[in-house]
Amino acid sequence: MDPALRGILQVSQVRVVKTAEGYLQFQVDVQNLSASAITVIYQVDWLDKDGVSLGISMDQPPCFLFAHETHPISIATPAFSARDFRMTFRPHDQSK
Repeated sequence: MDPALRGILQVSQVRVVKTAEGYLQFQVDVQNLSASAITVIYQVDWLDKDGVSLGISMDQPPCFLFAHETHPISIATPAFSARDFRMTFRPHDQSK
């Protein structure tokens, strides 16, 4: 979590589902704790069973959250060897 989002954005729940083919699907619920709408950017880095990065990183489009909204983010593993992930959140800089 980017320090600028501390106290503003919170991960409230992570759920994992394994598909019949053995791939994993995750649902990450993020909550906007502030009284204002925010837009965040998040990136997913996929990890193997030992927590080592697979070198597969995915930038996602900006995510808009209304004040106090909880938003589910669903992601699916891109490779069978992916067993975990690291999500990085940062504020969306609209000047870029």
